[in-house]
Amino acid sequence: MNVIQSFVPPGLPPESANGHGNQDDDGDVLNHYAKHDNDRETTRYLSAATQMDLAYARWVVHRLVYEPYRALAPTGGADVVTVARWALDSLRRHAKRNVWLASILFSGAALNWLVWAFVSQHIWITASIMITLAAAFAVVAREHWVRWHAVLVAQMLRDRFDPSRAPTPAHPATRQRLEEIAKRRDGNAVVFSGNEAFVGSGERLAREQVVIDVSRGKKERDGTIRKPTPFTNGDLHKAFKRTIRDLGLKDLIVADRVFVNGRHVQANEELQRDSLEPPRSMVSDDLIARVTEHPAPDARTYVCAEIRRWQGQLTVTLFVRAVRAGKSLYVEWSFYVLPPLTDDYKGIDRLYAPGILRAAWGTARWGVRRVIPDLLASPFGLTRDLWRRMKWEASRTRQAYQIKHGRVFNYGALRSIREEAANGRSQRHYFLGRDELMYVLLLQESLIRGIRAFLKEHNIALAGFEGQVTTIINASYSNHSMHVGGNISGSNISVGNEASSGWGTKPSPNQEGNHG
Repeated sequence: MNVIQSFVPPGLPPESANGHGNQDDDGDVLNHYAKHDNDRETTRYLSAATQMDLAYARWVVHRLVYEPYRALAPTGGADVVTVARWALDSLRRHAKRNVWLASILFSGAALNWLVWAFVSQHIWITASIMITLAAAFAVVAREHWVRWHAVLVAQMLRDRFDPSRAPTPAHPATRQRLEEIAKRRDGNAVVFSGNEAFVGSGERLAREQVVIDVSRGKKERDGTIRKPTPFTNGDLHKAFKRTIRDLGLKDLIVADRVFVNGRHVQANEELQRDSLEPPRSMVSDDLIARVTEHPAPDARTYVCAEIRRWQGQLTVTLFVRAVRAGKSLYVEWSFYVLPPLTDDYKGIDRLYAPGILRAAWGTARWGVRRVIPDLLASPFGLTRDLWRRMKWEASRTRQAYQIKHGRVFNYGALRSIREEAANGRSQRHYFLGRDELMYVLLLQESLIRGIRAFLKEHNIALAGFEGQVTTIINASYSNHSMHVGGNISGSNISVGNEASSGWGTKPSPNQEGNHG
């Protein structure tokens, strides 16, 4: 059973453990999301998860700190630097606890041996054992207090979380790494790994395409045929951006992005300064324009329209591009959704601040219960932590060596920490599912309207285009009568509480093996 979902240590209210509080009520969720729409809430959930689950904290640190040569996936809906800082702090605190406990264990063993060898009185042997256990109890209880009361309750409840208060790493190299990540968070270049170009954007909802004969001029009322006006791929991309922005939706981001295969980055100065550095997150407008007009096997330009709502819990993205090939025009577009986090990552909502006496009593109970198991396990835990750190360092060194000596390294981004924590089946709020559907249909309608207007402006016959659009629109509006949770188009789009677009159940964040 998941640690975050089911376990609340002594000293925190029992309502937190049974999950019967108001956080499951739609009214509470509605008030929560109605406050303001930004990335704060998702960042809070992920930051709290690093404190409640050490396996998740290790996965975050490994992904963000110990993969220095890879690009980063877009992370709309979460501030990954804040999450990484809290993850590093969580692991550091736990490691220090193991160091202290291991020191106490070995010192206590030595003290007890000396007492047994030179004094041989049961009262002194008992006293030395009690001193060892008391010291270990103080370490265990203090770490528990800091983690659950000084951090989770004091800083991560809904009305107390401040992203700017995330601890700063002590190691200069780690600080520099996080500063680089912060600079690369929002760029116009996405370097992907594998078969999925739109890494970081969640799961695909739909994919559509039309092919239009642009050699036929439109027919005027007097019967004359107009000559089509020449245009470029870039002209159509500009029209896409203009018509989508005209929607006037809040939190709508529209921009060109170039998507590059991670195996084709090396030795390309426009994409990378040095082979031992991650790819650039920002590329020149000239490169984007060239790739727009002349798509390459390793790089394509898309107009990206991204809507971030529900405080980072919902991100809907439209990717569209146009390719003019002689007398034909090919336009493709896809919708992706980054849905809410799974319930496993929302354990912080089951906590609230108890009174000081209750918190102290619960911490004492926790310390008594855990002092002996944690004391005995501390050397093994410390050894595992050191081995894991050495393995990460060795992997980084091995990658650097291979890159220097001719290996074609894949610099593509892995799935983001926000994307891994998402699960479409956790959408319990009715309005969220309706909003997801609304944004998809509004963006599609705007896109189709923009293409139609562009073709008219360039004197191109619309007959072939209108026939294809009619098929797409009819599928979108008639399939399942637009009920949330049904297929919305013929291209496997599905939205809402019972969506089935290939999104499986996400692994529990306490299962370390699922986090690399």
